[in-house]
This record gives sequence, structure tokens and C-alpha cells, in this order.
Amino acid sequence: MGKEEKKSRETAGMLAGLIRSRRSDRRCFVGFDGYIDELYEVVQRRDSAAHYVKCETIEALGRRILDAAGKSADIEIVRRKTKIGGNAPILANALATLGFGTVCVGQMDHEKEGNPFLQMHPACQKISTGDASKTIALEFSDGKIMLGDLRGNDLTWDGLKRRAGEETLRRKMGDSSLLCFVNWGGFYHMNDILRGLFREILLPFQESSALDRDIFIDLSDPSARSEADVSELLDIIGELSCVYRVTLGMNENEAEKIGRKCSGRSGMEEIGEQMRAKLGLYQLVIHMNHKSCGFREGVREEFTGMHVEKPVQSTGAGDHFNAGFCMGMLEALDLQSCLILGQAMASCYVETGATATRERLAQYMEKYSQTV
Repeated sequence: MGKEEKKSRETAGMLAGLIRSRRSDRRCFVGFDGYIDELYEVVQRRDSAAHYVKCETIEALGRRILDAAGKSADIEIVRRKTKIGGNAPILANALATLGFGTVCVGQMDHEKEGNPFLQMHPACQKISTGDASKTIALEFSDGKIMLGDLRGNDLTWDGLKRRAGEETLRRKMGDSSLLCFVNWGGFYHMNDILRGLFREILLPFQESSALDRDIFIDLSDPSARSEADVSELLDIIGELSCVYRVTLGMNENEAEKIGRKCSGRSGMEEIGEQMRAKLGLYQLVIHMNHKSCGFREGVREEFTGMHVEKPVQSTGAGDHFNAGFCMGMLEALDLQSCLILGQAMASCYVETGATATRERLAQYMEKYSQTV
């Protein structure tokens, strides 16, 4: 065991005791998407009506699809689970499960019985803005393919105020110390929403309220957005960073696509610090399959560990990482501790398929700290 790994394990053990003994009463506000996730396995080979061998990798599925070019393919999928989806509901539910009072504003109505959002943690207050979108997630050992039906893609700032209630938004955000705005890539009018929030709510807050606030923004996949949209987003984030502590969260794919545009660099370390400095961010975090990197002014931290060899569930892992990281922010912990909490929350979820409570998370980190 190397020196850095030993230090990380010791820190994880210390954090386990800390999160048991200390609990912030800071509240969270999260918005604005909402999906019903249907999780599927792809059948590679069926041996009988009751037994099949699943397709393990995205590459294997890709080869089958390419082989069908000019012909056709019949690919069987098997549904394993239906659950709450969307970055906002998953993040809000995870924060509530960790013990924080949370408000989630998003698309959580659905016409069918058995609405999965009814199963969200009772510490999370739900304010719905319309019918949930839908995701079909094909899960593999090396990642996932998510097919989305975006029913709420037309939601604008005026529409959000009308559906959620402008005064309700102002009051709930006013009571919250952490404001999370997620899934920028999946909301066509998210720039309009962010500008409206900034001008009509966040700037007046800064001038009239003594409440100490953080803003956490997660981009989600920006592949379908134009360069003009991305440029406008970066301008908005820069404006927010002038008056608030803004944390930007990205996965490796998002960092490569937006980071190169913003910084002109290619390595994760160079992208991270260049983006943080250029946008005036309080901090930036990039989470990858095997490690995570965090950047604050003059500080760079990295954590590698807790990799899950046989994932039970991968859809929602990034949202659980964000929940653990935000937990560290809410508890006023250092950057390295935030990274460890983020990875522990994500890995525990991927390994078990369930959102960890604070006690379960502490047990998971204790087990990691004691592993030789």
C-alpha cells in the first residue's frame, strides 16, 4: 500500500466517525428535471425461457449494431427495475437520506399509478412542475447508454415561475444554504432559467440576506447543445461566480467536451485548474470511473479508490457522487474529504443498488479504511 493510499484510508476512517457525530442543519434546494428511469440489461444469448447471458460491455453491443448495418438486428432487452430518475430527484433524495432537509423542484407528476416519486425520502419536499420525462437505461459493466424522452424540454423561466410559484421559489431558495442546479444538458431553456434565477432571485438575495450560500451546478451531457449555448452558459456561470461561491461538477466526458473549449487544454488536471480560474469558480470537481479530481484556488486534490468491480446499478452513480461531495460542503470539510465522501456515496450505491443513509455510509468508509 502506497503512502497516498494509506493516507486516504486513514482519512476515510476519520470521516466515518465525523459524519456520525456531527450534522449540519443547513438546508438544500435542488432543481429542475425529473425522469422515470427504466433500467434494462441487453441479452447477448438466451439459453432458455428463464435464463439468458447478458451483454457485458458497451463495445459488445456496439459491434452487434455495426454488424447490422445494411441489414437488421433483433436485440432483446430485459427490464430489471423502475425507479426515480433525473439528476434533481436523485440528488435531492440522496441528500435527504443523508439527513438534510431538502426541497426538490422538478417534473415529478405522472399519469400512471405507482408513481416512483412517492417513494422519495420524507425529508425531501417535492414541488412538481409537470409530467416526468422518461429514460431507458441500458446498463453494462463498463458504463451505460441512456435513451431519453424529454417531456419537459420546453420549460422556460416564466414557465417555471408559473408552475412552481414565484413566491414559493423565492421562499424555498431563501431558506436554503445550498442551491443545486443540475442537468443543464437535458434542459433546452436552462440558460434562460439560470439567467432568470440570477437576476430576479439570487442577486436580490445577495443584497438583502445574511445567509451563507453555495451554488452547485452539474452540467450533465452537453453533446446535443450548440457551441452558442455552451458559451452562454459559461458567461452565466462567470456572472454567478462574481457574487456566490460556485462549484461546478462534471464527469470525464463533460470535462473533455466543455473543458477543451473553455481552456484549450486536454489533460484533466490542466482542464480543471484552467476552467476554475477562467470562470472564477470557488471550486471545480471532475469525477471519473476510477478517480476524482478537485480544484480550489491554490489547491488541487485527487482521490483514487473504492472502485467497484461488479456494479449492481450504475444509473445515478454521478448524482450520488454529487450528494456525497455536497455533504462535505454542507459540513464545511476540506476538498479531499469532499472527494472521499463523494466517491464513497457513489461506490456504495453502485455496489448495493441502494442510496446510503449516513450510518450506512459511515460503515462503508470504515470497511474501506480497514482493508489491507
